[in-house]
Amino acid sequence: MGSILRHSAVVALALGSLAPLGWLAGCSVHGETGSGATTPIGEAVDEASSAVASAQLTSDLLARGRLTTTVADTTLRDQLHVLQGATGALLTVVPGDAESVRLRADALRAVSEAQAGVADARVWVRGGPGSPASVAARLDESGDALSSVSDAVEAS
Repeated sequence: MGSILRHSAVVALALGSLAPLGWLAGCSVHGETGSGATTPIGEAVDEASSAVASAQLTSDLLARGRLTTTVADTTLRDQLHVLQGATGALLTVVPGDAESVRLRADALRAVSEAQAGVADARVWVRGGPGSPASVAARLDESGDALSSVSDAVEAS
């Protein structure tokens, strides 16, 4: 009887060890073409665009004295986290064709520039170099770059 229990415990342990592998296999990403590959790219770009828009509004409200420095700093830090998430999402996409590879590369560049723009806005908010005009210009450029990538994704 002890041998059967021991055998059952070994089988249960082995099956328990294999369960995560089954989960990982179900989560594997295959190279896709067309909208299957560009949908997650577009979603990441949309997240990044939203973060830039929030940073623009935050910077504008602070410049007009309608927001405290602490709230602005916290909001911009949160937008940096959103942009990090968008970058992570883009890095996990496995495009299956040259067009999707190019779109992902363009999206990664645009999101990276947006991160730098929001980080610069945060430096300004905390009393570092910059001005409301320079921060607004940098964030506008970031928003335009993301919009261009979004248009390209939609056209593909």
